[in-house]
Amino acid sequence: RHLARGAMAARSAMLARHAAALIAIRLCFCTGQTTTGTVTESTSTLTTSTSTETTATSSTSTGTTYTTTFTTTATETTYTTTTSTVTEGVAGGDPVARFGGVTLQFELPPGTLTTLLETHDILIQGSVFEGGGPWEQWFGRMVLTTKPGQHRSIDINIKENLLHVNTSQMMRSDFRTLDVTAGADLPGKGSHRVKLAGFHEVVPHGFLGHQIQFRKVRLRDRFQRECVEVAGGVLHFAVCSSPSTEYHGNLRHLSIKYAHLDLVVYHATDWKGVTGLLPELWGVQSMSDFAKSCLKE
Repeated sequence: RHLARGAMAARSAMLARHAAALIAIRLCFCTGQTTTGTVTESTSTLTTSTSTETTATSSTSTGTTYTTTFTTTATETTYTTTTSTVTEGVAGGDPVARFGGVTLQFELPPGTLTTLLETHDILIQGSVFEGGGPWEQWFGRMVLTTKPGQHRSIDINIKENLLHVNTSQMMRSDFRTLDVTAGADLPGKGSHRVKLAGFHEVVPHGFLGHQIQFRKVRLRDRFQRECVEVAGGVLHFAVCSSPSTEYHGNLRHLSIKYAHLDLVVYHATDWKGVTGLLPELWGVQSMSDFAKSCLKE
């Protein structure tokens, strides 16, 4: 009997230690998420690649079809970084524009691409969709385009019908909430589009002239936020999927139904060289008549 009691006490102590370890791990995952003004330590994978662009041509009875492909060789290195996530400007939500301590709510024509940010080397456009009516809007699509020439683009869309997406047949590296397409408009050769399946995809630096990484972020609401993070000579920003957090409880299904895109600008080397709707709403550029017309009262 004494041996049995001793064994039970030892087992209880072991379970308690395991429970404490699990709680510590859970707290680490929950509190280690990045928010504005915090510092987090995370393990990341840096992918470096070399690429060659090849064009395959096939002839048909109706004309000539051109297919452009990229051959990439990638190496991965795992490293630990401590990242400060103090953001400079944000656009998303209903939609709202935040910069410093200022928040402005605005509205746009649904389904129409609007220039949000523009520098000498990249153009960022976005379009909104409506929720239950014209009184609520969210960004559903953002397009990143090279400048000058604007021949290449990354088209980012929130997946449609997320409530009914079957993830059981997906690979772990597949995008759950984003549809991402790389495109090229070649003079005299037409338009070419390639869908990027997930986080394992490598976009060569020369495609947009920017470093592009795909990342996933999990917060307490268990919605898998997926981000396209982009860094160039002027802007460092991310386009991320996000649920509509204004809906919760019995209406939580609407937070998934109205999942959308947020644009977060981490840094700009020179705001004087950044134009578009958002810099005007943020107050770093003088406000045009169009920007004024977008403001909600």
